Amino acid sequence: MDLRNCTKQELSQMPYEYVREAYYQHNPNAVWILGVFFRHGKNGAPQNYEKARQLLEIAYEYEGAGSGFILGNIYEEGLGTTVDLKKAEDYYCAFSEETHDPTGYSAAAFLYLKNENLPNRDEKIPEYLKKSEALGGCPLSDTLIGQLYIAGTPDFPKDINKAVFYLERSKKL
Repeated sequence: MDLRNCTKQELSQMPYEYVREAYYQHNPNAVWILGVFFRHGKNGAPQNYEKARQLLEIAYEYEGAGSGFILGNIYEEGLGTTVDLKKAEDYYCAFSEETHDPTGYSAAAFLYLKNENLPNRDEKIPEYLKKSEALGGCPLSDTLIGQLYIAGTPDFPKDINKAVFYLERSKKL
């Protein structure tokens, strides 16, 4: 079976064996899909975080930041590698910068929110939330922004109307 020209969408619906065959046929889309399969133990692939990381890093180098969000998660959680929060932040941000998807910035803000010992934490959280908002926001960043408007901070002064707006929008998204 010729799998060289299958799209990511097509490959994502196939069993692991077919995607592995597409990889051997040098289909570049198979690299990313195999990385996702190994990350999640999906479509018959064994869960293997180290292989997932290796494949997704190859996909990242080959096609850009599309795999950055998953790589950010892998480095944040230390899945198949050591925890590296700086790499996680870099991958999350690269994902948003290249794809114009706000979720990478949102994940970077949440990374700083969860890790109190990170340098420049008080500056990075609002910076990434604002960047996420500039790209249209997402449920996580909208929820955090809404909570910050309730609490009142220098970057998000207490404003119940804005808090309600962001919290309601987070439910719609």
